[in-house]
Amino acid sequence: GFYFYYLKNNLRLKSIFWIWWFFSFYTLVLTASRVSIAAFFLTFPLILIAQKKFRLLALILIPTLIISLQSNNLNQRFYSLLPAKVKSQLQELRIEAKRNQEKLFQIKLSLNSRRPINLKEVKIPTPTPKSSSHKLSAPAGKTAKVKKLKPRPAITTPAQIASPTSRLSQKIATVASHRPFPTPEPIARAALRSSEIRFQVEWPRALRAFLKNPLIGTGYSSLGLSTDNDYLRLLGETGLLGIVSFFLVWLSVFYLLIRKINSKNRILIVSALAGLVSLFLSAVFIDAFESSKIAYYLWAISGLFISFNQSQE
Repeated sequence: GFYFYYLKNNLRLKSIFWIWWFFSFYTLVLTASRVSIAAFFLTFPLILIAQKKFRLLALILIPTLIISLQSNNLNQRFYSLLPAKVKSQLQELRIEAKRNQEKLFQIKLSLNSRRPINLKEVKIPTPTPKSSSHKLSAPAGKTAKVKKLKPRPAITTPAQIASPTSRLSQKIATVASHRPFPTPEPIARAALRSSEIRFQVEWPRALRAFLKNPLIGTGYSSLGLSTDNDYLRLLGETGLLGIVSFFLVWLSVFYLLIRKINSKNRILIVSALAGLVSLFLSAVFIDAFESSKIAYYLWAISGLFISFNQSQE
């Protein structure tokens, strides 16, 4: 909205804007947040459709879709949402594609050697591992010179000897050097675990808090660090009075924006509405409104939009 309203003929500012926008979107992809990416693709086109910029819509959606598909983390998180039947069918397709690759490789070998070759005949030589007792042999008539490594200097200074911290850090470094690196958790398993925490722990906890005190809830931050659903968090912490108050504030904001949607500031208002809808969609799986990084900008920009539209009157 800012781009269409203010940056009409300034090519330099337009270039800066699109560079900034690209890195902002790329940061969004790096978060690998499924609900945020889905909210983006559901609401962002509304702005360009409202401006009838269909060509620009295609020019933006195609690259952003390609960039999103480059994230292996995001792909595996979306893959974990598929039903088991669809996953098994995709697995069969993957196996079939691998077989076709092997057949193609066999055909290429046959064409190069001009005789039929079975793929099993192709053997890749593997290097034989050298034993630990293997020693370098010197050429005949010459004596091998073995360079002895000097041992590392031990702790000798009085300050080092007296310091228990230095001895402890040396011990930790020695243990850590012989310990293998931990294997990272598979992305699909991490996504499943995240869903299980929501559905089996956090959301039932919020509902129990709401049933304990339906009118005013159990108080702010009584549900812990996160609930991963802003609306259930509102119900649990502030009850019916809190969630009704919250939505009355936002309904008034939406009303003040929608009543000016046919003015000359239309593109700014449509952008603000699309951004708010995107945030409300994200709040289904993320505690968006509790985040200070969002709250500062959200309330400030909302106030600026309302003030701007009223000043235009």
